[in-house]
Amino acid sequence: MFRHIRFRLPSWFPRRTLAALLLGCLAAAGCASRDEVFQAGTQQLADGDYEAAIVQFNAAIEKNPRNAEAHFRRAQAEDALGRLDAALNDYRQAVALHDEIVRAQGSADVQRRAEYADAVRLENNPYLVGGYEIAVLERMAAAHFKAGEYARAIDDYSAAIRAGSRHAGVYRERGRAYLECELADLAAIDLESAVRLAPSDADTLCLLADA
Repeated sequence: MFRHIRFRLPSWFPRRTLAALLLGCLAAAGCASRDEVFQAGTQQLADGDYEAAIVQFNAAIEKNPRNAEAHFRRAQAEDALGRLDAALNDYRQAVALHDEIVRAQGSADVQRRAEYADAVRLENNPYLVGGYEIAVLERMAAAHFKAGEYARAIDDYSAAIRAGSRHAGVYRERGRAYLECELADLAAIDLESAVRLAPSDADTLCLLADA
């Protein structure tokens, strides 16, 4: 037969310390579980298994609805599957959640990022230059373009450029959106900028010839 073993803390051991240790262990276990779910989704996203990735990101978001990166990764999977409305909603949610983080941290960049608000149709753009800010804006722009929302695509590409994006593709794609809006002069300016950055890019040269 098994006998119950009772463990008694010494009278001098502070109960608050024990409670803090237990809570810390539980929190660490929860974080590890969330990280494993998120990492599994990230790997499936990289492997092109988008439906499975969405399931994992759904679980991560259910555990922590304020997980901005999970929203961002889920948006990428939805985007790849052509679910543009769902992707754009998640992109926007990721931006909004990161904005709260930046504000809580008292970032000096909040005022600068506020200038991008109208462009992304959100209260603020939270991402740091060189980080997710540019990536999410460019993906949002591409999703808007695929949805035929060319003016919004232009806004998002413009915000990405203001955030520090300087590669040829961002100018080429904004130029393409300008062409769809029949703004040939603006398209030509962007396409010429793209050619200067990538002189041998055939797509840009073809678009410039049509501008």
